[in-house]
Amino acid sequence: MSKSQHDLKDEKHTYLSTPRLQDESKASQSSNQSKTDPPRKGANGVVLKKFEAVMSDMFSTPNALAALTPKYARLPPGMNDAKKRELVQFARCYWERIGLPKANGNIVEESEGNGGGTTANDIIESSTRRSPWPFDDMTQLPTCGSVRGEKGGIVGDVTNYERAWRKESQLANLIQCVLAMLPDHARDFVRLQTELDAIDEGKDGMTPILRIVDFGGGTGHLTVPLALLLPHCEVVCVDLKKRSLDLLHRRVDCMILGDNAISDDYEIDKWGNAKLKSNQYDDKFPCQSNTVQRSRTLPNLYTYHGTIQNYPERFEIGVSLHACGEASDWTLRKCLDQKSSWVVCGCCCGKLRRDAGNPYVYQSTGGNEKEVSYPQSRVFACLGGKYNNQNIEEKGNHQIMTADMFDELARASDYSELGDVRKPRNACRRAAKSLVEWDRLLFTKQCLECSISVDGTSSRGSNTVLTRMNPWEASPKNDILLGWFDSSSN
Repeated sequence: MSKSQHDLKDEKHTYLSTPRLQDESKASQSSNQSKTDPPRKGANGVVLKKFEAVMSDMFSTPNALAALTPKYARLPPGMNDAKKRELVQFARCYWERIGLPKANGNIVEESEGNGGGTTANDIIESSTRRSPWPFDDMTQLPTCGSVRGEKGGIVGDVTNYERAWRKESQLANLIQCVLAMLPDHARDFVRLQTELDAIDEGKDGMTPILRIVDFGGGTGHLTVPLALLLPHCEVVCVDLKKRSLDLLHRRVDCMILGDNAISDDYEIDKWGNAKLKSNQYDDKFPCQSNTVQRSRTLPNLYTYHGTIQNYPERFEIGVSLHACGEASDWTLRKCLDQKSSWVVCGCCCGKLRRDAGNPYVYQSTGGNEKEVSYPQSRVFACLGGKYNNQNIEEKGNHQIMTADMFDELARASDYSELGDVRKPRNACRRAAKSLVEWDRLLFTKQCLECSISVDGTSSRGSNTVLTRMNPWEASPKNDILLGWFDSSSN
């Protein structure tokens, strides 16, 4: 991947991080002292916000600029039109074999708001935008894999123009990255279709070539399209909420044609929709059954009810779209432990603060104590001092970086103003988000080097890069981390 040619001149991607202090008294003393300090001022006497002062301190550290400036790479190249046609033809043969209904078309409602300040002009503009591949009219994904739908339809359908287009764009970006991660033998769709044609009609699908796991996949917005497009891959959705996984199975298993489509777990309501008979869910208390359920409609689609940490099977590619806070970091750790490729788009970085609640932490552990210390990389932890067993020693006249400083950076990085994406307004907050992601990248690069040195294997072909969605307007949280261990990935 080459360095991005995006226009980043309007933003300076610089950041600051510090290791968590183990001595609570020191952290408390630092916090109390900061309350009495006079306000910091920047250029032209402008009073700096706390996170801006933190970033200013970071820049004052010698030799920090080169090491700490986030470097963006281009998105992996998408498949050409001929290759897309081969993939869609292969997938359609699979859909027809298992009896999946065709999509009803991109139907959306104009009247529903998206809760994000959508205007009439936004609706007109987004309604004229074409759905990106593979959600376009030419591909015609089966209904269970579509994003758009009619109001009152199956759970997961998005009925607002702007939200539907943004969701499709987010998914299309991650699907593009996953397809780029596939080894060559998994991208030979002509050969794979020949193998599919040779399989007896009564057989449950193809023998999986590799396993793709969608961590924090929820109701399967990403999992289901991947399973539809890649019949030769096993695709697993991992989530803590059983209700979300049940809704995923509703989307897929209740949409197959035929009189016997509805299982005993569902009933038909007065509007003709499939509804779960048991609706007694309590997401306030941690409960993971650590069970795997296979789709009755898509033989290559599975769900796992449990934590990211506890998922037991080996896999080749791990993906995560907007998993909250620490969940994205556990996805990275799981992929590193398995030596698997990863495509991770983080979200809710404000929950990385020590004082912030994180539903994933509570639901996975039963407590609120975070299991990941921030910052994660040695480069960030060394900022302003010497890194030694999570302690920071003063170096010269530079201020020691405290956990409070990283908290301020994380707080500022929790940014969701979509209208400011390409404007100078709030560029400093977008830079803070880039810094949090760069800390994650440096941590994964550090782990790659350690893993290779321990195993004695060659580092040739292994890498991790930071990229972002195209277009940026798909989401204000558009940073994507990609990583792979060997050059067999494209």
